[in-house]
Amino acid sequence: MSDIGGTFEVILSNDVLDYSKLESKKLNLIFEKTDIGYIINLVKDSYSLLMNPEVQFIIENNDPNTPITTDRRRVVQVISNLLSNGFKFTEKGYVKLSYSLEDAYIVFHVKDTGCGISTENCQMLFERFARFNEKKQGTGLGLAICKLLVEQLGGKIGVTSIEGLGSDFWFSLPLSPEAPIKGMNPTNEHTLINQDLLTNRIYNPDETSYADKKKILIAEDEIDNFELLNEILKKEFSIIHAEDGEKAISLYISTKPDLLLMDLKMPLRCGADVIKEIRQKSSTVPIIIVTALAFGDEISKAITSGANDYLLKPFTKKDIMTIINKLLPKFQKKQE
Repeated sequence: MSDIGGTFEVILSNDVLDYSKLESKKLNLIFEKTDIGYIINLVKDSYSLLMNPEVQFIIENNDPNTPITTDRRRVVQVISNLLSNGFKFTEKGYVKLSYSLEDAYIVFHVKDTGCGISTENCQMLFERFARFNEKKQGTGLGLAICKLLVEQLGGKIGVTSIEGLGSDFWFSLPLSPEAPIKGMNPTNEHTLINQDLLTNRIYNPDETSYADKKKILIAEDEIDNFELLNEILKKEFSIIHAEDGEKAISLYISTKPDLLLMDLKMPLRCGADVIKEIRQKSSTVPIIIVTALAFGDEISKAITSGANDYLLKPFTKKDIMTIINKLLPKFQKKQE
């Protein structure tokens, strides 16, 4: 591991000492000018050697030259803690680091497709010694330290999570020590942005509201294929993602989508088995097979299990919108 990675290990192994100093406000913070790109690169270098092949590490570094005056070592510590949690609780899918500029603040996101956290536990997540999974190692101080660090750096921290789907941790920081005077910390507005975890998108008040949108559950284990479907559909529908057959069934039960897009070849449970089980729970929800398999017997098996139609890969936006528009009106009254 690189020297920076070794620094991370030292930082994370001294949780108790850090927490004690932070709580008593005896931890020295060193504010200096840097840029966002430098901070992101420190994190990237450290995690490039810790990749789980089943979990994609995505970094959205859109504005790397943005200047910031802060304690960069402590900002890296916060991001590192959040990423460590993301990888710890995500067995498949992705962990994504991104940020956005809001007035005189920067807001970082660490989003994952892990096990998620219940609403009740979210309320206690940043308390010291908070641990909700005894199977995972940890001191229970990491997130408490993140909270104290962010607050002493002039920002705020929070989380939006949906159990069984994933989590979106965020924290805001002023771009300079004077920012709290010049601008308002974007906490309230940012909470609104993060409520829509299911859609993997930024909230836009001009768009149709989340409550008014039809929900589509996409059962697809290949992240690139899911991202393509998500990009095509996210403006008009609320998107839910299942990476395997078991999760497709559990998410169908918990979210009650208006339509399903189903890959045939998935881990744990194949598409045909998933369709058969969902049909035992609903005879009306539209199910569309999306597959690269052009073999008639595979598609026939899925249709026999209860799928309404199929779409062969590769497809165009027009192809998929035509088939969705054909099926949704047919079932709209029955679903309501």
